[in-house]
Amino acid sequence: MEMRRFIFEKKWLAFLMGIWVFAAACKKDKTLELDEFYRFKMVKELKLDTLDKKVYIMGFEETNSVLTARAFDAVKKQLNIPDEALKYYANGEELENGVFEPGEEGDYKIYAKLGSIVSDTISVRIWNKMNMKLVLKSEVPPGLVADGVSKAVFKPEIYLNGVLTTNGPSPEIYIDGEKISSTTFATKKAGLYEVQAKGFGLESEKVMLEILSPAKKLVLNYTLNSSVFWANNVSEATIGIQAFDINNQAIDLSEDVQLFHNGVLVAYPLKFKTNEVGLHNFVAKGYKIQSNEVSITAQDQGIYSIIRMPVVFHEVNTKELTATGIRDILANLTLAYRNSLNRSGGPKDGNAADVFVEFYAATTDPNGNTMSVPGLDRVTSTKSSFNINDTDTEAWNSFWNPETYINVWIFPNIKGDYASSSWAYFPAVTQYIKGLNMAEKGSRPYYPFGVFWNYNHKIYIEVLAHEVGHVLGLSHVFDGNGSSFESCSSDDPDYCPDTPYYDRNAYEKSLQGGSNKNYYRRTACSGEVYNSTNYMDYDYSYENSFTANQVSRMRFVTNYGLWIPTPFNQPSGGRRSAAAGMIKKPDGYIFTPPVICPIPK
Repeated sequence: MEMRRFIFEKKWLAFLMGIWVFAAACKKDKTLELDEFYRFKMVKELKLDTLDKKVYIMGFEETNSVLTARAFDAVKKQLNIPDEALKYYANGEELENGVFEPGEEGDYKIYAKLGSIVSDTISVRIWNKMNMKLVLKSEVPPGLVADGVSKAVFKPEIYLNGVLTTNGPSPEIYIDGEKISSTTFATKKAGLYEVQAKGFGLESEKVMLEILSPAKKLVLNYTLNSSVFWANNVSEATIGIQAFDINNQAIDLSEDVQLFHNGVLVAYPLKFKTNEVGLHNFVAKGYKIQSNEVSITAQDQGIYSIIRMPVVFHEVNTKELTATGIRDILANLTLAYRNSLNRSGGPKDGNAADVFVEFYAATTDPNGNTMSVPGLDRVTSTKSSFNINDTDTEAWNSFWNPETYINVWIFPNIKGDYASSSWAYFPAVTQYIKGLNMAEKGSRPYYPFGVFWNYNHKIYIEVLAHEVGHVLGLSHVFDGNGSSFESCSSDDPDYCPDTPYYDRNAYEKSLQGGSNKNYYRRTACSGEVYNSTNYMDYDYSYENSFTANQVSRMRFVTNYGLWIPTPFNQPSGGRRSAAAGMIKKPDGYIFTPPVICPIPK
């Protein structure tokens, strides 16, 4: 019996020992309190991550924030701490799940804890939008002007429960609905401005800010690039605006000044051109200020019936002209007289105008025979070179009726003083016009009326246009003929007010002396500086324009001029074939010098 008892007790003891061992094992796995778990760890500092903002507005933005903290050891090394080990507090109350979500207005102290270790504290202010008011105050100097320097200062103020707050979020300033970057405002544009402060769902009352112009007077003026303003989209008026202060001193324009043309806003500065005939009114306006009114009348240059003139080229001793070449020459000559030729690419005269004259190759000779090459009469001379008297003699031998043809003689090897010249004669007229001789209708020409085109100039259409201009009654735009370089005279040398004239003597000296750096530039006798563009000028010129006054003169000549193939001399008008007729040298003929036109060497 004793043996069995021992065995039982031994077994029971073994069972109890097993339970103790199991219990001991379970005790080791039990989670300790934080102070116990981290008691031997290295946590020395707990730091709460800061929030994005320190002031939150309830009713305007989300105020709930998830808090986070970090633990560091003695050497500031961050330690890996389980999130569930950290606790977060606001004003001593633990936050559920570490979320800060205040329910009422006030100041909050937020911190974190890890066991007995407490983090730093963050102060957060919560405002209730319903208890807030935004007020905009301003400091505006008296007589604030739009000079870009004088400025208004704005001060937005926030009241919470009726008390002015000195810290918190800053509202933004809006002027006419546009946000500005500061609380000061200066401008160069006078006017009435609407100012308002806005922020966090609040808006202040609007403040009206008046900024006056520093100018007390606006003056509108203009200059023309032509003596007459024509409705041709070439004449140009430059519109200028000046501003003057209270002391009548010129000042810069404020940005609110605008230019109006016939009541319609236009861009400024303005180079004004138009094809609309009539009165054009301009006025400048700013805030509470207006200039004088300027009126410019755009005149009609006139629409004339087209006159087509047959041309014959008397080619002396050379055989270079062809039907194609003649067509090209006359096509370009027509472009010149239709205001469409500008081979130089230079600027055109502001008065440039269409002559409404066109040219074509004659198709029949004086005997009524069809010409093998339209517009070409080849002439053989026993001479191989020609002085001016020789050309005159030869021309009388091949002078076709000028009331049926424009005669153009082409001479090679011109010698003497006119080796570099082409020339032409003026017509006679039946009605008086200054600068031309008068004769009875039906009078025979008393010189070989037409153009003498130097063979060396045949590539220069502009030279031919110049010489035909003489045939149609135009003079040079300067005083002097050929190599006669005259100074300024008291009278307009070409009788056309819209063509400035200049001291050609001084101009030629400037070319020879090398002092002229812009050969195309002229200084008119009136003092005006301009570019030479007229076909009736020469030396260095862009040669691309006849002016409106020149057109009027030429159209007078086509109406009353003798020895020109015009409706006045051929009443049937229109395109004509040549009628029979050769002009013979008059008895007792005396050589009459033509208008000599040299080309610069």
